[in-house]
Amino acid sequence: MAAIHDPFGNAVHTALVDSLVGNTVLITGCGPIGIIAAAIAKKAGASKVFASDLNDYRLDLARKMGADKVYKVGRDDMVAGVLKETHGLGADVLLEMAGHPSSINDGLKALRKGGWAALLGLPAGPVEVDLADQVIFKGIKIYGINGRRMFDNWYMMQALLRGGLDLTPMITHRFKFEEFEQAFELAISGNSGKIILYP
Repeated sequence: MAAIHDPFGNAVHTALVDSLVGNTVLITGCGPIGIIAAAIAKKAGASKVFASDLNDYRLDLARKMGADKVYKVGRDDMVAGVLKETHGLGADVLLEMAGHPSSINDGLKALRKGGWAALLGLPAGPVEVDLADQVIFKGIKIYGINGRRMFDNWYMMQALLRGGLDLTPMITHRFKFEEFEQAFELAISGNSGKIILYP
């Protein structure tokens, strides 16, 4: 478990920057950090967790870690789906983990008026956003997230694990250290959670 504390710390910082209790949470991007955030959101009292990604393997893993409903990018209309699930209001919280311009924009469109968004995903370049409609007139709060808060997040992580947060489904593969090339190929494919190398 100690070997995955880096993404775990990012997920804690992103998900717990504001209140989740009773809220509907949308996570865009189901890499390890996004998937761990789904488990944290459920543990922290989110009423429903939605997740979106391109990769079916990662969407299945997000379900195992607590996502109630998942949307595949390019197949599902995530914005319409989230609006339907929230009776037309939109998600209370957006945790943006992908950093892709369409992911950011769709996430903001699916966010309700007065909601809050935490942005961790890193875009490759500038991103065009309709600030008037998606931010200003909605009256949302946006948090930019980078890394972890030392040492506050570590104490939160410790408390979550001691309180029963189970991250073991995230460790999907184990390899001998000498098999690192095979492990990296698997990681690059996206068909894994966290991979542990044993020296």
